[in-house]
Amino acid sequence: MKKTVIKEGFKLAMLGVVMFGATHLGNAQRLIKHDFNDGSFGPYEVNKSDQKARVYLKDGAVETHWKQELYNGTNSGRKAQFRPIEDIIFTQHIWMGLRIKIHEDYMKDNPNTNAGLMQIWGTTGAQGNGNHMCMLKFDGRKGGALVWQHRYNSVKNKTYHLIEPNFPRNEFVDVVVHVQLKNRNNGIVQVWVNGELKVNETNQTIGWGELDETGMINGTHCFGTSLGQYNFFVEPNTDDSYDGKNISYDGHLEGETRTVTYDNVALYNGVDGYDLVNPAECKPFEAYAKIEAEDFCAYAGVSKESTSDVSGKQHLSSIDDGDWVSYTDFDFGTNVDSVAFRVAASQASTVELRLDSLSGTHIGTVAIPETGGQDKWETISTDVVEVSGKHDLYVLFKGEGAVINWFEFTPVEVTAIALTGGNEELKVGETVQYNASVVPTTASNQAIVWTSSDEDVAIVNSSGLVVALGEGSTTITATTEDGGFTASAEVEVVVILSGTSDSSNLQLYPNPFDTELLLEVSENAFYEFSVLDLEGMVVRQGVIAPGVSNFQVDTAGLSKGIYLVRLQGDQDQQVLKVIKK
Repeated sequence: MKKTVIKEGFKLAMLGVVMFGATHLGNAQRLIKHDFNDGSFGPYEVNKSDQKARVYLKDGAVETHWKQELYNGTNSGRKAQFRPIEDIIFTQHIWMGLRIKIHEDYMKDNPNTNAGLMQIWGTTGAQGNGNHMCMLKFDGRKGGALVWQHRYNSVKNKTYHLIEPNFPRNEFVDVVVHVQLKNRNNGIVQVWVNGELKVNETNQTIGWGELDETGMINGTHCFGTSLGQYNFFVEPNTDDSYDGKNISYDGHLEGETRTVTYDNVALYNGVDGYDLVNPAECKPFEAYAKIEAEDFCAYAGVSKESTSDVSGKQHLSSIDDGDWVSYTDFDFGTNVDSVAFRVAASQASTVELRLDSLSGTHIGTVAIPETGGQDKWETISTDVVEVSGKHDLYVLFKGEGAVINWFEFTPVEVTAIALTGGNEELKVGETVQYNASVVPTTASNQAIVWTSSDEDVAIVNSSGLVVALGEGSTTITATTEDGGFTASAEVEVVVILSGTSDSSNLQLYPNPFDTELLLEVSENAFYEFSVLDLEGMVVRQGVIAPGVSNFQVDTAGLSKGIYLVRLQGDQDQQVLKVIKK
């Protein structure tokens, strides 16, 4: 499922982020994020009229389609692009996340060429002249390669990095880019592909303008971003390439088409932006199931390899100090007791467990001993500090020499259930509330399932509310979801009649019903009716006029499910169960 919602765990309360749009975070921090599921461009736009036929919404994403015949000698003729409606100014950190799909036609018959997929623009001052400073590119060679380019001092001094050769086609790939502008030879470029850190350079020179004597780049600002295609050369031309060589690229082929789709596009100009812009749609994890360590959502530094352990197919390997992996959306419930790691190690190390970010709440440290080698497996357990609710989990490695197969959290288990409240004898139509609680109160799973042994006598809803339906006795039972502990109470339902009331002609039909529900009753037997859902809430009610023996109940707007129709008279009360189809 696609997500526009920004992750809760990333200090959002402090930053004041909304679900999508151009959002101010603190003084100069801004986040722009949209997944296009609502059928709009949201905070983005196609700002050139001649681009609108080339950039359009399709299947909840932005499809860009360029063809060679569109080139008309102008710069715009090369493009199929969209951009933020409001420029976002980058003065130090640049974060971008996007989901991108390169279609089969893209450079299919013309691999000896390259083109831009995203551009970040630089200026020599807030309002100065500018050009693209950073660019995500596609190179048709190497089976089709994703490439990064940045530069400083106008068009001079280009630097290239090969991100991913044999880049997949016809499938969405998640890309996150981080650039930090610093002084000469200290700029940072990081690029993740599907959560894997592919480029991690810390000695780059990035900016716009001349270098001063301190190595700082004069007046560098970055503004805005162009997303979409920028197709470079009409005629064959020579350019630098990712392998440090000049390459003579071919131009556009006659009749050539190029299609690229973009989704989950985000821009952010503050620190620690990975989680904010990450386009990944990683599955939620069950907190108390065994988690295969290699099924992470994002990581840095580690590898996967076939495992020698008795279970599982792969394990994490090549773990160095400072490497990490993360897993999304753990629902810990009310509390956690401990965690177990399945490990093998040639030397001792530790693992830190943190919530929501690499610097988030520290909930435990696993001490991994030397086990006799990376094929000698042991299960190591440690207690975890109190944690509840939903969180992303970050596993940070301190030291090296270990391989990890799986890990598993242990909940605080239920040991008993206590039942309170209620009444042993009810009249038809009456209700009573039972209450149950698990023991201990810190148990991870607080869920309780309620049942009635005879639903013709009485039914019970998910919160323990009992409704008496007919004469007889039934057993109301509360069962813990964890451990199956039970507590029960007997309910006796009686019918009290007086006078000469005759409700034997009471009929309700059709049952189940769709849009109409009809009632037939003895004249003057009842004076009012009500319809209740299984939570005991009255959803319809009305008066039965004297002398009326049949009428229609308004069921418009009722959801599918089970309802109770309660009829009240001076001498009688009846409750009937009906089903809405």
